[in-house]
Amino acid sequence: MNTHSLCAPMDVAGQGDCDCVSMGWEWTGSTCVQLSVGYCTCVGADCDKLARTQEECASLHASCL
Repeated sequence: MNTHSLCAPMDVAGQGDCDCVSMGWEWTGSTCVQLSVGYCTCVGADCDKLARTQEECASLHASCL
């Protein structure tokens, strides 16, 4: 998995109207949030860098806090 090395918010967004459970966790610049139930696909430059769990996201961005 590629890591998002910047503390800036990730370039990701959900698109489409589906019943997806979760595409992963994104860094907003200050916290990790789930990208999100209800979308079909991820769009943006950092979609391949989403964390699989909240804990993984927090670990990857611990130096930003």
